[in-house]
Amino acid sequence: MNEQPALSKPIRAFGSVLGLVIATITFAAGIGLIGVAFWRAWAFLDTPLNVTAKIQPDQIVDTQATLNGVADAVIKILGLALLAWLGGLIANRGIKLFETSMGRHIFPEPKSQPIKKESGSADHGTH
Repeated sequence: MNEQPALSKPIRAFGSVLGLVIATITFAAGIGLIGVAFWRAWAFLDTPLNVTAKIQPDQIVDTQATLNGVADAVIKILGLALLAWLGGLIANRGIKLFETSMGRHIFPEPKSQPIKKESGSADHGTH
């Protein structure tokens, strides 16, 4: 009879161990970047607002210094978001490399369904 091989033991090509190592390092680097981004965000958010915005408690508010402090905070937040986004991309690439090295998909892509056009709908653009 025609039996399919079990998916639990994928067929690996020669050199796939190196691919697995590279995939694991890539995934770990991506997760590391995400971890650094969250660690830096924790340190940033742990700083009191008057220090971040450069507001002195017993002095008149210096508008320029306050705006500079807020602008610095916004730039830091954008940098942390970029770092976390890049970490996610790199970790995702590590997963894709791992899939390729194993010879099968860990998360199979969904099968696309053809879009059915309703036959009872009127064409509104050609009157």
